[in-house]
Amino acid sequence: MSGLSCRIKNARPSTCVKCSTTPRFRDNPSPLTVVLGKDIAGDPVVADLAKMPHLLGGRYHRSGKSVGVNAMILSMLYKAQPEDVRFIMIDPKMLELSVYEGIPHLLTEVVTDMKDAANALRWSVNEMERRYKLMSALGVRNLAGYNEKIAEAARMGRSDPGSVLEAWRQHGRRTSGAGKTAVHRGAGG
Repeated sequence: MSGLSCRIKNARPSTCVKCSTTPRFRDNPSPLTVVLGKDIAGDPVVADLAKMPHLLGGRYHRSGKSVGVNAMILSMLYKAQPEDVRFIMIDPKMLELSVYEGIPHLLTEVVTDMKDAANALRWSVNEMERRYKLMSALGVRNLAGYNEKIAEAARMGRSDPGSVLEAWRQHGRRTSGAGKTAVHRGAGG
């Protein structure tokens, strides 16, 4: 797990646009590249969520947590197509993430009800476990390796490796979340 916490007395605003035009962000091929802000020298801090699937951000009240989250979301929207990244956004306050309602990158509507949030989190855990099982069966360690196997199978005229999971389900070895949506890229997957 990675952690991020900042306290700057004389903070100067930096725009996501400025950071996203730097080579560090622009030249990173990952659709999960995010802008986290600037370091003490004023250089953009860029990270790849695929390499740190769990990120904990904590700061005190009114310190810019929402700005940081929005910068990360905008970074991914700027860099990735909907087929590259899907979001499940949970916004119990109904204030912060509603601006993203209707974007094609959403896997579902912005979740505002806590019962629906619990279901979304449960589905996410099941989907993550399903992906880990599938990647293990294919002998790959991450989503990039999985996608490479799919591309290789397509070039050789074979069906998508996802059909293996379908066969497992038909033979009674139902895996968690097997009937859910198609594999999509996302942190932790």
